[in-house]
Parts: sequence; structure tokens; C-alpha cells
Amino acid sequence: AIALDKHRFRKRAVKEVFLPPPELQGRAGALRIVQRGLYDLAPIVAYVPPSSVGGFKQQSIALAKWLHTLLSQLPCRTVPILCLDGNAHLGLQKVEGYWCSSAYLGSLAVGPCSMEKEDHNGTVLRLLCEKHHLSLMNTWFDRASGPTWFGGRNSSGGIASG
Repeated sequence: AIALDKHRFRKRAVKEVFLPPPELQGRAGALRIVQRGLYDLAPIVAYVPPSSVGGFKQQSIALAKWLHTLLSQLPCRTVPILCLDGNAHLGLQKVEGYWCSSAYLGSLAVGPCSMEKEDHNGTVLRLLCEKHHLSLMNTWFDRASGPTWFGGRNSSGGIASG
């Protein structure tokens, strides 16, 4: 869900509502908010299923395809703001048997902080961001990177968000 402050954003500022197909509803959504002469924004929310969920690869690819279609149809003047729980590990890509930094390989989507071996969700997310010239901001700053949840038995995990 996307909540807007009614004092900052009037109803008429919401120009479009984007809903994913039924099989992805509850996982994503977006708005296009325009105030002529001031801003043209597209806040987008998405939740990528973790690898522990059955069929997560198909769901993450379907979600990435929906996000790609949405980002492709936005006007050039619209600033996309993608807020997501990526359930992804990224920063290190396997190339010819060796783990290399995504930044070293030329990716501007992924920064140098808290690099981890890229998993399926990480690859899908990195490719989506590279295609649409987006950066995963929490990978560029030490204070923003690293585990984002802490469970029992000293377990922790991280998400990528952009």
C-alpha cells in the first residue's frame, strides 16, 4: 500500500494507479503523482518473495517483468521511486568461476557496501535496475547496507532496496 498525506498531495494530483496482474496482487503497486511545474513522481512498492517460498523464482521473474513494463511506460519526466523488499543478495557476481564485484564489472546499480554472493533474486533485481538506470541506494552507504532483519539463534538477513 502507498499512503499519501492529504495535505501535501491532493486527490487530483494522482494521475494514474498501476496494479499488477491478479497473481501478483499484494506484492506490488504504484501511483503516478503530478503537480504541474513542481513534480512528476511514481512511487512504486514491491515485495519479492524469499527463496524459502515455493515457486519463488517464477514469482520474482513475473514481478520483475511487471516492474519493467511499468518503468518502460512512464514518461521520461517521471521520477520512479522504487521501494522494495528485494529478499536479495548482491554485490558479487560469479564470472568464469571467480566472484567479482558488480561495481568493478561496471554496474552502477549496485554499490560497494556489504557485498554478498549474488543469488537468483539479486540477479533479477540487478538486471532490472541496470536496464532502467536505477541504483540500489542501500548498497552505496555503509550505514544503509547490511542485514535488515534479525531473527532467533543469531540469524540475520539483508534486503536490497532501491
